[in-house]
Amino acid sequence: MPNADVEKIVKAAQAEFDKKGSVVVIDKAPYTLEGTSENVRTKETNLGNLIADALYNAKVFKHESDFAVTNGGGIRTTLKKDSPITVGDIIKAMPFGNQLTQIQVKGTDVKKMYEHSLRALINTDNDGKEILDAQGKPQLGSNGGFLQSSSSVKVGFDPHKKPGERVYSIEILNKQTGKFEPLDLQKTYYMATNDFLAVGGDGYTMLGGAREEGGATMDSIVVEYLKQLTNEQFLQYKDPFPYSRIIPGVKSTEPVNPGKDDDLKTPPTNDHSKENKKFGSGKQPTKDNVRKLPNTGIATDTTTVGVGLLLATSLLMTRRKNEK
Repeated sequence: MPNADVEKIVKAAQAEFDKKGSVVVIDKAPYTLEGTSENVRTKETNLGNLIADALYNAKVFKHESDFAVTNGGGIRTTLKKDSPITVGDIIKAMPFGNQLTQIQVKGTDVKKMYEHSLRALINTDNDGKEILDAQGKPQLGSNGGFLQSSSSVKVGFDPHKKPGERVYSIEILNKQTGKFEPLDLQKTYYMATNDFLAVGGDGYTMLGGAREEGGATMDSIVVEYLKQLTNEQFLQYKDPFPYSRIIPGVKSTEPVNPGKDDDLKTPPTNDHSKENKKFGSGKQPTKDNVRKLPNTGIATDTTTVGVGLLLATSLLMTRRKNEK
Protein backbone atom coordinates (compact mmCIF):
# COMPACT_ATOMS: atom_id res chain seq x y z
CA MET A 1 0.00 0.00 0.00
CA PRO A 2 1.54 3.35 -0.99
CA ASN A 3 2.70 5.68 1.74
CA ALA A 4 0.34 8.67 1.82
CA ASP A 5 3.08 11.12 2.77
CA VAL A 6 5.34 9.98 -0.05
CA GLU A 7 2.47 10.08 -2.55
CA LYS A 8 1.62 13.62 -1.50
CA ILE A 9 5.24 14.73 -1.87
CA VAL A 10 5.55 13.08 -5.29
CA LYS A 11 2.40 14.85 -6.51
CA ALA A 12 3.72 18.19 -5.27
CA ALA A 13 7.07 17.57 -6.94
CA GLN A 14 5.33 16.61 -10.19
CA ALA A 15 3.26 19.80 -10.11
CA GLU A 16 6.38 21.92 -9.57
CA PHE A 17 8.20 20.08 -12.36
CA ASP A 18 5.27 20.58 -14.75
CA LYS A 19 5.17 24.28 -13.91
CA LYS A 20 8.86 24.80 -14.64
CA GLY A 21 8.72 22.57 -17.69
CA SER A 22 5.93 24.63 -19.26
CA VAL A 23 8.14 27.72 -19.63
CA VAL A 24 8.40 28.54 -23.36
CA VAL A 25 11.92 28.98 -24.76
CA ILE A 26 11.04 29.29 -28.48
CA ASP A 27 7.52 30.40 -29.44
CA LYS A 28 7.52 28.50 -32.72
CA ALA A 29 10.25 26.17 -33.94
CA PRO A 30 11.17 27.18 -37.51
CA TYR A 31 12.31 23.65 -38.38
CA THR A 32 11.95 20.12 -37.10
CA LEU A 33 14.97 19.26 -34.97
CA GLU A 34 15.66 15.59 -35.58
CA GLY A 35 16.24 13.47 -32.48
CA THR A 36 14.72 10.06 -33.23
CA SER A 37 16.77 7.12 -32.03
CA GLU A 38 17.39 5.54 -35.43
CA ASN A 39 18.93 8.78 -36.68
CA VAL A 40 20.89 10.31 -33.77
CA ARG A 41 22.58 6.94 -33.19
CA THR A 42 23.68 6.52 -36.80
CA LYS A 43 24.45 9.92 -38.34
CA GLU A 44 24.73 13.66 -37.83
CA THR A 45 21.40 15.42 -37.21
CA ASN A 46 20.45 19.06 -36.77
CA LEU A 47 19.35 18.55 -33.15
CA GLY A 48 22.63 16.79 -32.40
CA ASN A 49 24.48 19.69 -34.02
CA LEU A 50 22.52 22.25 -32.01
CA ILE A 51 23.20 20.50 -28.70
CA ALA A 52 26.91 20.13 -29.48
CA ASP A 53 27.10 23.80 -30.52
CA ALA A 54 25.47 24.82 -27.23
CA LEU A 55 28.18 22.93 -25.31
CA TYR A 56 30.91 24.38 -27.53
CA ASN A 57 29.73 27.96 -27.04
CA ALA A 58 29.23 27.72 -23.27
CA LYS A 59 31.46 30.31 -21.57
CA VAL A 60 31.89 28.56 -18.24
CA PHE A 61 35.41 27.11 -18.42
CA LYS A 62 38.87 28.53 -17.79
CA HIS A 63 39.80 27.72 -21.40
CA GLU A 64 37.57 28.06 -24.44
CA SER A 65 36.58 24.70 -25.90
CA ASP A 66 38.14 23.68 -29.21
CA PHE A 67 35.14 21.50 -30.04
CA ALA A 68 32.30 19.62 -28.37
CA VAL A 69 30.67 16.20 -28.65
CA THR A 70 27.72 14.39 -27.12
CA ASN A 71 26.56 10.81 -27.57
CA GLY A 72 23.54 10.27 -29.78
CA GLY A 73 22.14 7.76 -27.30
CA GLY A 74 21.59 10.60 -24.84
CA ILE A 75 19.15 12.33 -27.22
CA ARG A 76 15.65 10.91 -26.90
CA THR A 77 13.09 12.85 -28.92
CA THR A 78 12.47 15.13 -31.92
CA LEU A 79 11.37 18.76 -31.53
CA LYS A 80 8.62 19.45 -34.05
CA LYS A 81 8.43 22.31 -36.55
CA ASP A 82 5.87 25.09 -35.89
CA SER A 83 5.46 23.99 -32.27
CA PRO A 84 6.68 25.87 -29.21
CA ILE A 85 9.83 24.55 -27.56
CA THR A 86 9.50 24.48 -23.79
CA VAL A 87 11.97 23.75 -21.02
CA GLY A 88 10.14 20.44 -20.57
CA ASP A 89 10.64 19.57 -24.25
CA ILE A 90 14.37 20.09 -23.93
CA ILE A 91 14.52 17.97 -20.78
CA LYS A 92 12.61 15.21 -22.59
CA ALA A 93 15.16 15.39 -25.39
CA MET A 94 17.98 15.03 -22.83
CA PRO A 95 16.35 13.34 -19.83
CA PHE A 96 19.40 12.20 -17.89
CA GLY A 97 20.44 15.42 -16.20
CA ASN A 98 24.01 15.10 -17.48
CA GLN A 99 26.44 17.81 -16.40
CA LEU A 100 28.46 19.93 -18.81
CA THR A 101 32.13 18.97 -18.57
CA GLN A 102 35.35 19.92 -20.34
CA ILE A 103 38.23 17.49 -20.66
CA GLN A 104 41.70 17.69 -22.13
CA VAL A 105 42.21 15.24 -24.97
CA LYS A 106 45.39 14.53 -26.92
CA GLY A 107 45.11 14.45 -30.71
CA THR A 108 45.87 10.73 -30.83
CA ASP A 109 42.92 10.08 -28.52
CA VAL A 110 40.64 12.34 -30.58
CA LYS A 111 41.38 10.02 -33.52
CA LYS A 112 40.65 6.93 -31.39
CA MET A 113 37.48 8.57 -30.11
CA TYR A 114 36.05 9.11 -33.58
CA GLU A 115 37.08 5.64 -34.71
CA HIS A 116 35.10 4.30 -31.75
CA SER A 117 32.15 6.54 -32.64
CA LEU A 118 32.08 5.33 -36.25
CA ARG A 119 32.70 1.62 -35.65
CA ALA A 120 29.19 0.31 -36.48
CA LEU A 121 28.86 -1.86 -39.57
CA ILE A 122 26.74 -0.86 -42.55
CA ASN A 123 23.22 -2.31 -42.42
CA THR A 124 22.33 -4.81 -45.14
CA ASP A 125 19.09 -6.34 -46.41
CA ASN A 126 18.27 -10.06 -46.61
CA ASP A 127 20.25 -10.32 -49.85
CA GLY A 128 23.34 -8.81 -48.27
CA LYS A 129 22.94 -5.55 -50.17
CA GLU A 130 23.88 -2.31 -48.42
CA ILE A 131 20.98 -0.25 -47.13
CA LEU A 132 21.15 3.44 -48.04
CA ASP A 133 19.40 6.21 -46.13
CA ALA A 134 17.14 8.85 -47.70
CA GLN A 135 20.22 10.91 -48.56
CA GLY A 136 21.81 8.00 -50.43
CA LYS A 137 24.46 7.38 -47.77
CA PRO A 138 25.32 3.93 -46.34
CA GLN A 139 23.20 3.37 -43.24
CA LEU A 140 25.32 2.47 -40.23
CA GLY A 141 24.00 0.20 -37.51
CA SER A 142 22.56 1.80 -34.38
CA ASN A 143 25.20 2.91 -31.88
CA GLY A 144 24.37 4.90 -28.76
CA GLY A 145 27.95 6.13 -28.70
CA PHE A 146 27.72 7.86 -32.09
CA LEU A 147 29.12 11.35 -31.52
CA GLN A 148 27.10 14.40 -32.49
CA SER A 149 29.71 17.15 -32.92
CA SER A 150 30.05 20.93 -32.89
CA SER A 151 30.55 23.13 -35.95
CA SER A 152 34.25 23.51 -35.10
CA VAL A 153 35.14 19.97 -36.15
CA LYS A 154 34.94 18.09 -39.46
CA VAL A 155 35.47 14.34 -39.65
CA GLY A 156 35.83 12.41 -42.90
CA PHE A 157 35.42 8.64 -42.76
CA ASP A 158 35.02 5.73 -45.14
CA PRO A 159 32.25 3.42 -43.84
CA HIS A 160 33.45 0.64 -46.15
CA LYS A 161 36.76 0.33 -44.31
CA LYS A 162 36.99 -2.01 -41.36
CA PRO A 163 36.21 -0.54 -37.91
CA GLY A 164 39.21 1.19 -36.37
CA GLU A 165 40.57 2.25 -39.76
CA ARG A 166 37.76 4.40 -41.14
CA VAL A 167 38.64 7.96 -40.15
CA TYR A 168 41.00 9.55 -42.67
CA SER A 169 40.55 13.25 -41.93
CA ILE A 170 39.84 15.32 -38.83
CA GLU A 171 39.95 19.11 -38.96
CA ILE A 172 39.57 21.49 -36.02
CA LEU A 173 38.65 25.17 -36.33
CA ASN A 174 41.40 27.61 -35.39
CA LYS A 175 39.50 30.44 -33.69
CA GLN A 176 42.33 32.91 -34.25
CA THR A 177 42.49 32.43 -38.03
CA GLY A 178 38.92 31.30 -38.61
CA LYS A 179 40.23 28.39 -40.69
CA PHE A 180 40.07 24.64 -40.23
CA GLU A 181 43.38 22.88 -39.61
CA PRO A 182 44.29 19.18 -39.67
CA LEU A 183 44.21 17.47 -36.29
CA ASP A 184 47.60 17.67 -34.56
CA LEU A 185 48.13 14.23 -33.05
CA GLN A 186 50.57 15.61 -30.46
CA LYS A 187 48.47 18.60 -29.38
CA THR A 188 46.16 18.63 -26.37
CA TYR A 189 42.68 19.94 -27.14
CA TYR A 190 39.94 21.22 -24.84
CA MET A 191 36.75 19.29 -25.55
CA ALA A 192 33.33 20.07 -24.06
CA THR A 193 31.09 17.06 -23.48
CA ASN A 194 28.83 15.47 -20.88
CA ASP A 195 29.97 13.87 -17.65
CA PHE A 196 28.89 10.41 -18.87
CA LEU A 197 31.37 10.39 -21.76
CA ALA A 198 34.03 12.21 -19.74
CA VAL A 199 34.50 9.21 -17.46
CA GLY A 200 34.44 6.54 -20.18
CA GLY A 201 30.73 5.90 -20.77
CA ASP A 202 29.72 4.07 -23.98
CA GLY A 203 33.21 2.59 -24.17
CA TYR A 204 35.12 5.88 -24.48
CA THR A 205 37.93 4.70 -22.21
CA MET A 206 40.44 6.88 -24.07
CA LEU A 207 38.84 9.99 -22.52
CA GLY A 208 40.75 10.07 -19.24
CA GLY A 209 42.41 13.48 -19.33
CA ALA A 210 42.17 16.34 -16.83
CA ARG A 211 38.60 17.48 -16.33
CA GLU A 212 36.79 20.69 -15.37
CA GLU A 213 33.12 20.70 -14.41
CA GLY A 214 30.89 23.32 -16.01
CA GLY A 215 28.53 23.65 -13.05
CA ALA A 216 25.38 23.30 -15.17
CA THR A 217 23.23 20.60 -16.70
CA MET A 218 23.26 20.12 -20.45
CA ASP A 219 19.56 20.92 -20.77
CA SER A 220 20.06 24.29 -19.05
CA ILE A 221 22.97 25.08 -21.39
CA VAL A 222 20.79 24.28 -24.41
CA VAL A 223 17.95 26.43 -23.04
CA GLU A 224 20.26 29.45 -22.74
CA TYR A 225 21.73 28.80 -26.19
CA LEU A 226 18.27 28.69 -27.79
CA LYS A 227 17.20 31.89 -26.07
CA GLN A 228 19.90 33.92 -27.82
CA LEU A 229 19.51 32.43 -31.31
CA THR A 230 18.01 34.78 -33.89
CA ASN A 231 15.91 33.49 -36.78
CA GLU A 232 18.87 34.10 -39.08
CA GLN A 233 21.19 32.14 -36.83
CA PHE A 234 18.67 29.30 -36.67
CA LEU A 235 19.19 28.77 -40.42
CA GLN A 236 22.25 26.63 -39.77
CA TYR A 237 19.92 23.97 -38.30
CA LYS A 238 17.46 23.90 -41.20
CA ASP A 239 18.64 20.63 -42.74
CA PRO A 240 17.80 17.62 -40.53
CA PHE A 241 20.69 15.58 -41.96
CA PRO A 242 23.35 18.05 -43.12
CA TYR A 243 26.37 15.72 -43.42
CA SER A 244 28.63 18.73 -42.87
CA ARG A 245 30.53 17.63 -39.76
CA ILE A 246 30.59 13.83 -39.75
CA ILE A 247 31.03 13.13 -43.43
CA PRO A 248 30.97 9.67 -45.05
CA GLY A 249 32.98 9.44 -48.25
CA VAL A 250 36.28 8.30 -49.69
CA LYS A 251 39.72 9.81 -49.37
CA SER A 252 40.55 12.21 -52.19
CA THR A 253 43.54 11.31 -54.35
CA GLU A 254 44.46 14.94 -54.97
CA PRO A 255 44.63 17.11 -51.86
CA VAL A 256 43.30 20.63 -52.27
CA ASN A 257 45.91 21.98 -49.86
CA PRO A 258 49.34 20.45 -50.58
CA GLY A 259 51.11 19.39 -47.42
CA LYS A 260 47.87 19.03 -45.45
CA ASP A 261 45.41 16.19 -44.94
CA ASP A 262 43.37 15.34 -48.01
CA ASP A 263 40.00 17.02 -48.34
CA LEU A 264 36.83 14.99 -48.73
CA LYS A 265 34.93 14.07 -51.85
CA THR A 266 31.39 14.95 -50.81
CA PRO A 267 28.46 16.67 -52.51
CA PRO A 268 27.39 20.17 -51.44
CA THR A 269 25.02 20.35 -48.48
CA ASN A 270 22.50 22.85 -47.22
CA ASP A 271 24.49 23.42 -44.03
CA HIS A 272 24.81 27.06 -42.97
CA SER A 273 27.28 26.47 -40.17
CA LYS A 274 29.73 29.02 -41.60
CA GLU A 275 27.15 31.79 -41.17
CA ASN A 276 26.50 33.61 -37.90
CA LYS A 277 28.73 31.44 -35.74
CA LYS A 278 28.79 33.97 -32.90
CA PHE A 279 25.82 33.63 -30.57
CA GLY A 280 24.29 36.49 -28.65
CA SER A 281 37.24 21.91 -10.49
CA GLY A 282 38.74 19.60 -8.32
CA LYS A 283 41.17 16.67 -8.57
CA GLN A 284 40.68 14.95 -11.88
CA PRO A 285 40.68 11.24 -12.79
CA THR A 286 43.35 9.71 -14.97
CA LYS A 287 43.09 6.81 -17.40
CA ASP A 288 44.10 4.44 -14.59
CA ASN A 289 41.12 5.28 -12.41
CA VAL A 290 38.37 5.96 -14.94
CA ARG A 291 35.44 3.86 -13.83
CA LYS A 292 33.62 1.76 -16.41
CA LEU A 293 30.11 2.93 -17.21
CA PRO A 294 27.35 1.07 -19.05
CA ASN A 295 26.49 1.68 -22.66
CA THR A 296 23.57 3.93 -23.55
CA GLY A 297 20.36 2.08 -22.76
CA ILE A 298 17.01 1.67 -24.44
CA ALA A 299 15.26 4.88 -25.48
CA THR A 300 12.68 5.46 -22.75
CA ASP A 301 11.59 8.67 -21.06
CA THR A 302 12.14 8.37 -17.30
CA THR A 303 12.42 12.09 -16.59
CA THR A 304 9.15 12.59 -14.74
CA VAL A 305 9.51 9.50 -12.55
CA GLY A 306 13.14 10.20 -11.78
CA VAL A 307 12.60 13.84 -10.85
CA GLY A 308 9.56 13.02 -8.78
CA LEU A 309 11.25 10.26 -6.81
CA LEU A 310 14.36 12.34 -6.26
CA LEU A 311 12.40 15.29 -4.92
CA ALA A 312 10.10 13.05 -2.91
CA THR A 313 12.99 11.30 -1.20
CA SER A 314 14.70 14.59 -0.44
CA LEU A 315 11.58 16.21 1.00
CA LEU A 316 10.67 13.11 3.03
CA MET A 317 14.13 12.97 4.60
CA THR A 318 13.91 16.68 5.44
CA ARG A 319 10.49 16.21 7.04
CA ARG A 320 11.72 13.31 9.18
CA LYS A 321 14.68 15.36 10.39
CA ASN A 322 12.35 18.17 11.39
CA GLU A 323 10.08 15.77 13.28
CA LYS A 324 12.95 14.47 15.45
